[in-house]
Amino acid sequence: MNPGQELHSHQKPFPASATAETSVTDEQKAALMALQDALSAENGWSEPLWNCIRLYQNYSFTTSGRGKTPGLPFTYSIKTGRGGVMTEEMVVDRKEKSKTITRSTVELAMKNALSVQKEEGAVKGPKKLKTFGSSYLYGIFIAWGVIHGAG
Repeated sequence: MNPGQELHSHQKPFPASATAETSVTDEQKAALMALQDALSAENGWSEPLWNCIRLYQNYSFTTSGRGKTPGLPFTYSIKTGRGGVMTEEMVVDRKEKSKTITRSTVELAMKNALSVQKEEGAVKGPKKLKTFGSSYLYGIFIAWGVIHGAG
């Protein structure tokens, strides 16, 4: 984003969940703004999305919760393969034997979220993402301010 350029109403310069304990780096802020710009343009958001996923690993997020039950905190990491090279899979820390969430699943969740938001004005819960790991991805997308939740 250029100096003086205004944020769109749905854009935030850092995740809504950012606190003093979970500060955001300039690199994370820039990546998130690049994602928000790509989403506003409605194309080319795949690489910026994965870049944000990569940069926000080990950042503290929260699932959406249910009714009066608060969401649960979680972090994730990017799985590493041979030679320490990052794969295109994220592993959520909430479960000891967690399955991975692949990049293609993250992209499908975002595609579904954007479609629902366009049709309904908001994404009313993680089930609307219709993917494995939706409770975590929903929490991430909401925290980044790239989708709007219910209420």
